[in-house]
Amino acid sequence: MNKKALSESDKQLYWTLIVLPFLVVIGAVVFYVVYSVIGVTGGIFPGLEEKIYETRLLYSPNCFAYQNPETGRVYTSTIDLSKTNEDVLHGCAPLTGIREPALRVEITYRDENDNTKTVSLTSENWDDKTTGMMRIKKYPVKVKGYGDAVMHLIYRG
Repeated sequence: MNKKALSESDKQLYWTLIVLPFLVVIGAVVFYVVYSVIGVTGGIFPGLEEKIYETRLLYSPNCFAYQNPETGRVYTSTIDLSKTNEDVLHGCAPLTGIREPALRVEITYRDENDNTKTVSLTSENWDDKTTGMMRIKKYPVKVKGYGDAVMHLIYRG
């Protein structure tokens, strides 16, 4: 037998039976570790979607935040009552599906006669008949022209 031929076949056998299965096992372990890490951190963090809606409602001039028409400055956490209607809420928090949380916004303030007033708005998927766990978040805000107020965001689902 040719010594060189035996050496080539030994190398081929070595790569086929030892190195290749070893690399497959290492590849599977790496794939498993990467997949498990992505599976843990790759989803939406709990409360992130709600925080996005809250931030949009309080800080966006397209939502409830007051914007000075002369300077263009947006007064964050200051509510413009002329913008508090369901159309604005539905544009800022388009919650329509059954898999999304339902939202109710309640803004309580005192008018010029010191009477307590409440503006209550609901997302399109809010149903008063539905029961379930609710999460309530309370934000101290100001209402343009009336002063201090409280905004409650009530999530269901």
